[in-house]
Amino acid sequence: MRVERRGYAAFELSVSAVELSSLVAAVRVAVDVLEANEQTPPEAVATLKALLRDYERAAARLAKPAPQ
Repeated sequence: MRVERRGYAAFELSVSAVELSSLVAAVRVAVDVLEANEQTPPEAVATLKALLRDYERAAARLAKPAPQ
């Protein structure tokens, strides 16, 4: 894994497929755990769900064949 700063609040992350899969799986587990805890702020769960939606949209774009 490589992380580089691209601005004050922007980073570029380079990961292998296995590392990315592990990170996404960890976010999915975190959502489940946080949703099960009634003390979790709803904003925390919403932020993680938005992250997963963004990832899924980006992954779907990668799966489409490139226009020629």
